[in-house]
Amino acid sequence: MGINVELLRQEPSARPLTKGKCQERPLFTVLDQVIDWDEILPRMLDRVHDSGRTPTIDRIEPHGDVIFDEAQVRSLLVELPQLARVSRGESEQQIMRELQRLGMACLATPVLQLRFVGD
Repeated sequence: MGINVELLRQEPSARPLTKGKCQERPLFTVLDQVIDWDEILPRMLDRVHDSGRTPTIDRIEPHGDVIFDEAQVRSLLVELPQLARVSRGESEQQIMRELQRLGMACLATPVLQLRFVGD
């Protein structure tokens, strides 16, 4: 599998933290997602990685997870044309449209985030 992209909303903690207890992991609700079954996104990222033109895109890891907040999504959307320039074929162009769509949805509701989930 490639890199999936999820539109997330962080949920409030179910119970308040008490002094001396470890903080619980945040809970997220996935509102929308793009599943990269054909490993398209990692191949595209390789074409721009470390080019100096895509510092936000360079943070996306093929084998790890990263969450982008509103400011990082804004930067991502500015960098997407660099990624679009190296796209090849309809399947890669479709991934570009989906990334744009999720990024715009994220910005439309500032409390949302984008998570890139590597395999």
